[in-house]
Amino acid sequence: MTDTAPSPLLLAPRADGRAPGALHVLLVLVRFEARRWWLRPTGWIQTAVYLAAVAGIGGAAVLQAASAAPGAVADPTELLMAPFVMHLLFASAGVILTAQGAIVGERHDGTAAWVLARPVGRPVWLASKGLALLGSFVVSSVVLPLAALQAVWTFGGMAMTPTQLLVAGLAMSLTVAFWLAVTLLAGTLFDSRGAVSGLAFGTLFVLIQVGQRWTGLLPSGIPFELGRWLHDGTPMAVTGLVLTVGLALATAALATHRFSRMDL
Repeated sequence: MTDTAPSPLLLAPRADGRAPGALHVLLVLVRFEARRWWLRPTGWIQTAVYLAAVAGIGGAAVLQAASAAPGAVADPTELLMAPFVMHLLFASAGVILTAQGAIVGERHDGTAAWVLARPVGRPVWLASKGLALLGSFVVSSVVLPLAALQAVWTFGGMAMTPTQLLVAGLAMSLTVAFWLAVTLLAGTLFDSRGAVSGLAFGTLFVLIQVGQRWTGLLPSGIPFELGRWLHDGTPMAVTGLVLTVGLALATAALATHRFSRMDL
């Protein structure tokens, strides 16, 4: 933690001398972590990248469809799938690069031990990291890019219905949550940022390849399911969404278990 904002000092005992409750501690730390992310230039730079990757590719799809000669239009499914594949690639990479030091970095500089010496439980501290990053990434890589994509597609006559917009946002948010959980778990397994990002990126690349074949079973298959659903109404495989939720929760639970027993 490079910031000097005294977040742990906000956890002073209450007027009655009792330590603050776990929920109060969690909210204070989440607010501090989220504020720190948005006050950094990298937070806004990442937001701009996600906007360009999702809405920009969506706009390119509209132009490609509009300029193609009759009978030579590219596969509509691929055009509608492209923004969500770009989200998978860029948002997942952004999550990994941002969260790779959430545990390792603060263990090395002593911040984790310093904060945890106060009335802060390890699960609460780790949860504050995860919730703050998840909220920040949902806003920057899902809400804003999806709103921009909807505006572009509305202009091109390809607007999503409210239901499609809601499902797309949920699916994209689940993707972010899964890769955040994977990166946090990797931070409890290794003692260097390189090893953490290496494991997370390796998992990402493998699952992207596999996800194209088993789209309804893996988190990396969600963008391909979305493309088909938006094109011709093919129902999305609920299995993939449910498994993504389960894997994200199981991975986060394992990360919490390991972190609770780590030497700081």
